[in-house]
Amino acid sequence: MILFILVALTEEYLYRVTLYFKISEILNLKSNVLKIVFSIILTNILFSIAHYPIRHYNFSKLFEIFITGIYFSYLFLRTGNIYLACMMHFCFDFPILTTVNIGYYYEEIILLIISIMLIESYYMIKHYYIRLFSKYEQS
Repeated sequence: MILFILVALTEEYLYRVTLYFKISEILNLKSNVLKIVFSIILTNILFSIAHYPIRHYNFSKLFEIFITGIYFSYLFLRTGNIYLACMMHFCFDFPILTTVNIGYYYEEIILLIISIMLIESYYMIKHYYIRLFSKYEQS
């Protein structure tokens, strides 16, 4: 289990922090949005390719890893917290330690939806909380 925690920490730091910012620095695009999008796509292509030799995945598995990597990038860029992406990476890898059941992919989708809802709820509450208190401070 400790090995899977260390794998999640090192992979997330390597791909979401080191490679993402290095690719973003190298890309010479005028639009920041395009720079972010291309950096995320290139980083996650590398993330997917790095997972190919582990289990000899086919294209659909590589695409699944690519989408999962985009989700981890979203978590990191939205929150600015690499540990949240590491924790979710570990949660996605955890079924490897146990017998993978048929409902595993449904659990992944539910986990993904719940985490996005929690993150967005936090930012909505934070936004309205700041607006509420700034309104009272002005009066």
